[in-house]
Order: sequence, then C-alpha cells, then structure tokens
Amino acid sequence: MTTKWIRNFALALPLCGLSACQNDVPAPKRVADTRGVVELKPTPPVPTPTPTPTATKPTVPESKKVERPVPKTGPEMLKEARRLLDEGENESALPMARRAAQKLPESFLAWNTLGRAELEMNHGQEAQVAFSKALEISPDSSYAHNNMGLTYIYEEKWDDALDELEKATTLTPVKPFMWNNLGVVLEHLDRLDEARAAYQKAADGGADNAKASVGRLLGVKTIKTAKVENKVESKVDSKVESKQPAQPEKVKVDENLKK
Repeated sequence: MTTKWIRNFALALPLCGLSACQNDVPAPKRVADTRGVVELKPTPPVPTPTPTPTATKPTVPESKKVERPVPKTGPEMLKEARRLLDEGENESALPMARRAAQKLPESFLAWNTLGRAELEMNHGQEAQVAFSKALEISPDSSYAHNNMGLTYIYEEKWDDALDELEKATTLTPVKPFMWNNLGVVLEHLDRLDEARAAYQKAADGGADNAKASVGRLLGVKTIKTAKVENKVESKVDSKVESKQPAQPEKVKVDENLKK
C-alpha cells in the first residue's frame, strides 16, 4: 500500500524541460530508511559560486585630441599660425596668420608667415602684399625675397622672379633650395648654362632633385632642343626621364627667425 502510493506519487511528478524548471526545486531522489521504506526527499540545491570580480582597464581613445588654449595675444596667434602651417593645416593657419599680422603690424615674422599662409592657399596677390610688407621691415631677408620669387614663378612672371631670386642667393648663398628655384627661373628663360650652374650649386648643397636637373640639362643648349630630344627619346624608350623644366621648392622660414 505504502509502496504503491509512493509509485503513484512519483508518476504524478510534472514533466518539464530544462528551461522551464531551472528555477524550480531540484528533482527529488529516492532514499530508503532502516525499515526499508522508500521516501522521496528533495535534493538540496547546489549553491551557485559567486563570480570573482575582475578589474577592467579604462578605455583610452586611440587619438585623444589635445586641447589647446585659444590664442589671445599677437605673439600667441603668430606661434599658433606657424604651428598650423608646419603641420599642413593651411586653411586653419590662414585666418590665424591674418589676425597675427593685424596685431603685430611691425613684425617681419608676422608678415612673412602671413605670406606663407596665403601662398599655401594659392592666393598669389595676397601673398605678394604680405611679403612686400615683410621686405619693407627687413629688406635684407633672403627668405622673403625667395618667397616673393615663388609668387612670381606661379604667375609665370619670370623676369620679376629672377630679380627676387638673384637677391635671395646673393644675400644667402648657402641655401640649396634658393639655388634650385633660381635654376627653375633661368631654365624657363632659356638660359640653360646658367640654370645648370644654379642647379649644380643646389646639388652641391644636398638637394637631390637638383642633381636630376643637372643630368637632365647636360648637353642641352635650349629648351626647344630639349623638347625635340625628349620626343625622339620617348619614341625609343617610354621610360626616359622628361626634360621639362623643374618645379620650384616651397620653403619654411629660417628657424633662427622664430621668436
């Protein structure tokens, strides 16, 4: 009688899947006492171990933007404009350079920096105005003459560019980029012997592109001759180096001029 009741009780246990019974009391198990009577006793629940907390490192963004104070004084604006130019942020540098020049109207460096910013944005006439202001303050600056020469080169005013670059190389004859720019102008004026000599001085100073220009002009008498020879050589070997005039170099202001 007792055994039958226990069996019927066991058969009456609800059937459920794991998901439905996860939170229920664990299934009972059969236990026999000393009298041989089988009783159903629930299985004590197994305590779930508490997960050990792990330390998480704070997430650091890959590129954290440096917060810079807003320039308020003329020197601060000039410094920021030069930094932006050196980092290639020309669009941001231009308004800052303009503000610096307004704050520092007697500063050669402010006007020269403004000229650089205008030139980087292809504002040739505005750059000429700025470099003219710089030369009024410091007429013996070879860098301002060189930069003024660049503005004329981009306008293809070769005679004006020649005048400025001859002054630049006379004032500072040890800068290879100035000799290279002078070579560009002389080459466009079809004064190839003088252009080759200017390129050679640039190459002697360490300008690698000038070395290529020297080799390109060897044995060439005029630009017209160079163009004809280039067409003939192109038919023979399409990989031959072009004998078109070299390109000028843009330069930064001398480090000694920084304040």
